[in-house]
Amino acid sequence: MNKLYRVIPVILLLALCASVGFTAAHLYDLSGVDIQVSEATAAKRIIYVDVSVAEAQVVTVSKAGGGFGATAGTTCTAVAGTMYKLTMHIGDLDTEGFLAFLSTGATDNTTVYNIMVVDHDPFDAVVEIAAGVGTSPVRVNRAQVQRSEVDADRRTIYFYATGTLPAYASVSKNGAAFANSTNAPATVNGSFRSLEFTRAELAAVGRYVVNVTTTGTVATAFIVVDVTADDVFARSGLGPR
Repeated sequence: MNKLYRVIPVILLLALCASVGFTAAHLYDLSGVDIQVSEATAAKRIIYVDVSVAEAQVVTVSKAGGGFGATAGTTCTAVAGTMYKLTMHIGDLDTEGFLAFLSTGATDNTTVYNIMVVDHDPFDAVVEIAAGVGTSPVRVNRAQVQRSEVDADRRTIYFYATGTLPAYASVSKNGAAFANSTNAPATVNGSFRSLEFTRAELAAVGRYVVNVTTTGTVATAFIVVDVTADDVFARSGLGPR
């Protein structure tokens, strides 16, 4: 079901491209890539793509499921060889929801889709929540990992928390009650911490919530972990789909 959910948008996108006379040669699925609505910093509006053929590009945009149309000034320009940068214009980021760009050259075209325009700044690695637990700060992090991931490095999530770490983290899977993690949270450097999941803990696709509450200098870290059926390291910018 999860695979079907991911395939259907691609089929619809191809049909939309065909309806306006385009055949998408490259598809870049940027699921999990967020950008703040009306992002003012130009450097945060850049995405790198490989266009296969080095040639001038004309970019059109589709917002929140609408048809492709003229952009407010988004460009796709050469960096080196066929490596190009898509610089999104602030005017094309005025609508929250999914976003797609179609960059068309004389002989080839590239579609970048599933960019999520959100109301917060995803470049803030840690989101401070005003309502803390007592006097302690609460921090929320996000992470993605593949179901039953073989590589231990890829099963490890990172977070920030001051104080003394507990013996276990608390993990809730898909809304179930919290239970102790198999491994103990570890200190990487100072208040920069980590937690390695076991393969067994990642057996089910869905949304996990990890809670780590320290003692001493009390702080609470929540890490929202999306466990996916596909390899998240094979997505976004690592090559055309």
